[in-house]
Amino acid sequence: MVLSCRISTVRFLLAGALAVTLVVGCAGTMPPPPPVTPPPPTTEPAPVEIEPVPRIRTLADILGPVSFDPDTVKAGRFDTGRMWLFEAPPLEWYAEAYGFRPDEEWFAHAHLGALRSNGGECSASFVSPYGLMFTNHHCARDYVTQVSLEGENLLEDGFYAATLAEERRVEGFFTDQMVEITDVTARVHAAMDAVESPAEKATARQQEIQAIRDEFNERNGMVNEVVELFNGGRYSVYTFKRYDDVRLVMAPELDIGYFGGDPDNFTYPRYNLDISFWRVYEDGKPVDSSEFYFKWSVSGPRLGEPVFVIGNPGSTSRLNTVAQLASNRDYNNPYILNLLRTRMKVLRQFLDTHPDIPDWEEQDNYYFNLSNAEKAYSGRQRGLLDPWKLARKADWEESFRQTVLSDPELKERYGDPWQEIAEARFAQEPYGNMQFAFASGGGLRSAYLHKGFLLQQYRLMLSQGLAADSEQAQGLAGMIMEPIDGYPELEKGNLEAQLAEIQWLLGPDDEYVKTLLGMRQPEAAAQHILTTSVLGDTTEVRSLLEGAPESIEISTDPILAAMKDVFGRLLPMQMALQQQTMKENDAMARLARAVYDVYGTSIPPDATSSLRIQDGVVTGYPYNGTVAPGWTTFYGLYDRWASHGKKDPWELPERWLNPPAEFDLDTPLNFVSTCDIIGGNSGSPLLNRDLEVVGIAFDGNIESLPGEFIFLPELNRCVSVHSAGIFEVISDLFGYKGLADELKTGVLPPAGR
Repeated sequence: MVLSCRISTVRFLLAGALAVTLVVGCAGTMPPPPPVTPPPPTTEPAPVEIEPVPRIRTLADILGPVSFDPDTVKAGRFDTGRMWLFEAPPLEWYAEAYGFRPDEEWFAHAHLGALRSNGGECSASFVSPYGLMFTNHHCARDYVTQVSLEGENLLEDGFYAATLAEERRVEGFFTDQMVEITDVTARVHAAMDAVESPAEKATARQQEIQAIRDEFNERNGMVNEVVELFNGGRYSVYTFKRYDDVRLVMAPELDIGYFGGDPDNFTYPRYNLDISFWRVYEDGKPVDSSEFYFKWSVSGPRLGEPVFVIGNPGSTSRLNTVAQLASNRDYNNPYILNLLRTRMKVLRQFLDTHPDIPDWEEQDNYYFNLSNAEKAYSGRQRGLLDPWKLARKADWEESFRQTVLSDPELKERYGDPWQEIAEARFAQEPYGNMQFAFASGGGLRSAYLHKGFLLQQYRLMLSQGLAADSEQAQGLAGMIMEPIDGYPELEKGNLEAQLAEIQWLLGPDDEYVKTLLGMRQPEAAAQHILTTSVLGDTTEVRSLLEGAPESIEISTDPILAAMKDVFGRLLPMQMALQQQTMKENDAMARLARAVYDVYGTSIPPDATSSLRIQDGVVTGYPYNGTVAPGWTTFYGLYDRWASHGKKDPWELPERWLNPPAEFDLDTPLNFVSTCDIIGGNSGSPLLNRDLEVVGIAFDGNIESLPGEFIFLPELNRCVSVHSAGIFEVISDLFGYKGLADELKTGVLPPAGR
């Protein structure tokens, strides 16, 4: 079974204009750019007075019934995490916790040895003087397939280049090395402070960021990114050197690189060789990385030893307010979980009844990515449903808030952004079900309903006077004319699920629901729509476009008829939501600067897919009524293989079935540490205090999922592959002498032919 764990995205439109992108995949996934959405109508309707009076919740309202006194719950020292900035490392904490104070040279070495692949797909690192790059197997799977020649299945069988000549270049693959950090906070803040309104501040911010980027690009000719930190409290330019010649050196078989599959994802104890090796070239030769590579530790870390993760964590919401977290808990997350679970059910049933479709493996991998996202959202939601965790967040927030409000200067500068954010969030609640009910587009939604939505948008644009040959109208028409591809049975399942979803969100008495479903249940309604709708016929759709807006207005197509008045409901709702969003964004900008004014760099900012250094120690933790060990061994791998009947996803590759006598089964394979990681850290090296590689991060445990909004080192664990286990496999099981020598002694493999 071929599975890739690279990023997949599920995109859909909320209320026709607000776009949401679900990022699904493994611990190494990174958010892509925002999706392109259809253009809005050319004119706005007259405002409708539907904005409700904000209802501000108390903490008791948010927490609900509890069995403890919230006033006794106190915030922890590291609730906001330990994802430290390289421009502001926690020297005092390192001295206190680990008894050493790294100097500037140590930190320079640490960030120069770290890499990110393809602009942020995964983290990586240099591990030899000759450009050898180390990252996860799940970060490499699509590329291993890409370099497979006719008759080869390198993903299933693995790959090893014993000589430089045998290494295979991956077209379009690049890796970035951060070489410089420049603080530009004052410039961005000055531009924003020069104007008054929230809209003007947002525009000034974007213009100044673009000006800074252009200036740096012209100055150094490298890749320059303006990184927002502390939600806008600080801005830094990160300058990268880009290498675009990257070649595959070694990847193990899929069965061992993905051992345990989806069932073992986000779990521990774990038994996974999630590794791959590459080589970075420049001017046709291996890069000289002798000044900044990380040496390999053959023995790996000891229990209790401090370790450091260097990588690019994707995103967290630890500086969000309790009101924002409660809103996500009560509205966003339940909808997203329902969306994922219902569509997973549709897709699984389809795949199980059609095992011979040509793209079965691709579709099955998509199912895995959905399952991965469902697992992640479920874990976060469980954390948000724990009133103790929210009470702990509330204690930190209240302490911070009182610091600001009790200081006349800070209060004058920032006001009470917590109150404003709460008002904006809770004012949006009456529209929550409606905006989700009219969500449109993306692989999890009905293509028929999406096409009907776009046609009604096209009708509205033309009826407001926009010419059919305008760029906006032509762009939307092009989207409408895209054929509905895919499997009819899968479309029927998604349509049925979406109809049930709309009925659940709006209620059976809603006019849109009654028109769309009639007197039918969702299954029968889906069948009726697919039987009678013309939206799957490109000739009919072209005719509707050519006769628009009248042809769409008078159409009896069941979807178009049901959606005739949809924008009359959506546009006023959008105006109300956008007004509240602008209020929230303005308050968040002030809150961000308040965080930085009060705490400075004593706490780290939320993750932003930017380079961080994260610290912890190697240690187990209590779980399931017992204790998870600090590391697992190859003995456990073979036990898990046998205990699960030696079947997928616990099947072992053939060469693992009879290992040579010198292969030491007692060697550590995977291990856990208290390092603070999240999606985007996949491929991050784990280093000891001498900056030697002792492992590579590839996942978190199930208890780490609430780490998206609060870091709890008591149970939160980073799951990694142990450097000793990696070396044992390479040298004594695989017999890859050249790679083993390069890791151990820094010797370049032979050039070959």
